[in-house]
Amino acid sequence: MSVLEAKATLEDKNYVSRTREVIAGVKTVLITGLERIGVGILPTHRQVPISVAHVPTRNLFHLLASQGILTGAGSSYRLTYEPFDDSFVRVRVPANEDTSRELVERVSRVL
Repeated sequence: MSVLEAKATLEDKNYVSRTREVIAGVKTVLITGLERIGVGILPTHRQVPISVAHVPTRNLFHLLASQGILTGAGSSYRLTYEPFDDSFVRVRVPANEDTSRELVERVSRVL
């Protein structure tokens, strides 16, 4: 991003609200798709660009990593919540709805 683009973004009074709405829409597509294929999702606000996914008895972190899907291992969050293990992963909300659908398709291949 150039300095001029950054300055324009900072001056755009609606940028944050538009970005939050985009995140909410993309996150809805992601969560709906993951739940449809049997992945549990812990509750988070719809405008927060992360989610925690869970598949009991599966090493979800390893399964997704084997497909080149980068996530945060649940075991690295044990200080926050002791039961977290690698059946939990922290997932970043993709940039757009098409990428969310692609991510769900890739996850479905390893479950």
